[in-house]
Amino acid sequence: MDLRTLAAEVGLELGEFLEVVDIFLDCSGEQLAELSAAFGRNDAGEVYAQSHSIKGAAVNLGLKKIAEIAENMEKCSRKGELSQISGEIGLLKESIADLADIRSSFGS
Repeated sequence: MDLRTLAAEVGLELGEFLEVVDIFLDCSGEQLAELSAAFGRNDAGEVYAQSHSIKGAAVNLGLKKIAEIAENMEKCSRKGELSQISGEIGLLKESIADLADIRSSFGS
């Protein structure tokens, strides 16, 4: 994932894009915690809401892999098929952690 390219694709200067990525990372951490808790409660509605929110933000930033994982979770939870997404939660966490690692390489 090349943050410089993504910044250009969404029409932002790199510094502006990094600020938005920071906000995404802060918010997605909270959303992942809520999503995981909802999954544990078997609350398909909340899993849907959190995955939908993550997907929307990821799409706006051009984060295709994160958006695709969240979209799959969104679709499964809409159908009430939470058993289909247990592995997806780990993939989503890993993908967001990868983004955080890449972001950290740019400093503050």
